Amino acid sequence: MLRVLVVSYHYPDGENSRPTFVRRVFAEMPGGIEVKAIASDFDHISKRTIPGSVGGIIRLPVRSYRKNISFSRLLSYVDFARRLRRHPAVAEADIVYICVPSYLSALAVLFGCARRRQKVIVDVVDLWPEALPLPRMVNRLIKGTIGVGIKSLRRKLFSGADLLLFQSRYFLNKFGRNSVRHKFLPMCFSGASLAENVTRRSSLSKEVRILFLGSMNSITDMASLMQILQSLAKQRKVCFSVIGGGNSLEWLKERLKTTTVTATFHGITFDKNIKEEELSRAHFGFNGYKETTEVSVSYKSLEYLQHGIPLINSAKGDMIDLVASEKCGLNYNAQNLQPVVNSIIAMTDADHAVMRQNALRTFDENFSYGHFSKILTTCIMDLLADGLGLDDKLAK
Repeated sequence: MLRVLVVSYHYPDGENSRPTFVRRVFAEMPGGIEVKAIASDFDHISKRTIPGSVGGIIRLPVRSYRKNISFSRLLSYVDFARRLRRHPAVAEADIVYICVPSYLSALAVLFGCARRRQKVIVDVVDLWPEALPLPRMVNRLIKGTIGVGIKSLRRKLFSGADLLLFQSRYFLNKFGRNSVRHKFLPMCFSGASLAENVTRRSSLSKEVRILFLGSMNSITDMASLMQILQSLAKQRKVCFSVIGGGNSLEWLKERLKTTTVTATFHGITFDKNIKEEELSRAHFGFNGYKETTEVSVSYKSLEYLQHGIPLINSAKGDMIDLVASEKCGLNYNAQNLQPVVNSIIAMTDADHAVMRQNALRTFDENFSYGHFSKILTTCIMDLLADGLGLDDKLAK
């Protein structure tokens, strides 16, 4: 039996996570594959410890952290890498798949697997320092000058991987030096697109409903969001809803008090009725990020598209290209927000209905589980056919 180990420091509970989809693809392959998973016992979103090892996931204890950009977070990654390196499940696996960041964990696995002649798949879901939300001047220094050395070191460190996957073409191009070992594996959200309940959505001529999902934090483009809401509210009734939390939420609440925007804050909730209610009524989903942050595709954008909700988008690379080519939303420039405001005000319900259908189609063709599974299965089979007798083991 082929033994596969899925490694990810970040592994939230629930079905919509990249490691979960990877485990599912391996489990669905023929040949009786045994799949195990290892993760930290710390949840990055809620900043809480995940109790026990449930759902087939081995949880390794790590220290907690409160701020995303902090020395404590780095030490937490060190904890995970040290415990991971000594764990017997790593040595027992024929294939080790590891989601990065954390880079330290990938290096710990690569070092041991190189000596044991195991296959290693490194899946890059974020590029550091590119993804760090740094101030503009620091951003230019780190990502411009120091970043050159970091990119070179990063390529050298990951040269031991048998397969390097990237969740966006934008990241793949940023990493540089394309080779047969470098492949694009898109982001995925559970299942296929969902039929929308059009009877719940009001006319755009009466009001504009905008939804925000997830965490409002240091990478969210709060300034543009606020300006867009204010500009729209001068011409039409605006309803804005947030499902999630984040350290920027209070800033927004205070500023919205001085506007006519009707705001609803649900907080971090797992009530499916609340979420479905908002998803069924929203005209647009906000997917805006600060210009200094390299975000290409986000889970919130996938959930908007899955429900046929057009995006108000500034994410770079893959998503900005898809929005432009598939007409499934509106891209905006933080330096000039009036065009996106004008487009929303001028949009008819018929125009919006077409954009909703475009959003559903874009999801199915790019981010559904079926699409993800097909690409990853091909990558795995190519890897197995590349030697070390693993293809024979799979056949048995």
